[in-house]
Amino acid sequence: MSLWQKIKAFFAVKSYIQNDLKEAKMPTASGKPGWQTTEFWVTVASQAAAIWGLLKGVVPAPWNVIIPVAGAAIYAVARTIAKAVSDIQAAKAGNTPPVPAS
Repeated sequence: MSLWQKIKAFFAVKSYIQNDLKEAKMPTASGKPGWQTTEFWVTVASQAAAIWGLLKGVVPAPWNVIIPVAGAAIYAVARTIAKAVSDIQAAKAGNTPPVPAS
């Protein structure tokens, strides 16, 4: 199978799945897109601070690795909590949150 055929197959499958979900009227997770959240901007700020610290020589070398990793980890945890709260609120309102396939 050539690369072009693989790309076409990928988009065909993606389109099929999207259409199937629309027909099933699967609920989607509510909430803001990731880039509009405070967690995202805190992550961006922590990475910018690490770059600034690296360029200025203000922050010791090990911290230039720890700061962005910690920021990304905090973002992942905070976003997971936000989505869980959103799903709980949707369930209380009578909307069933999407169930992941097993």
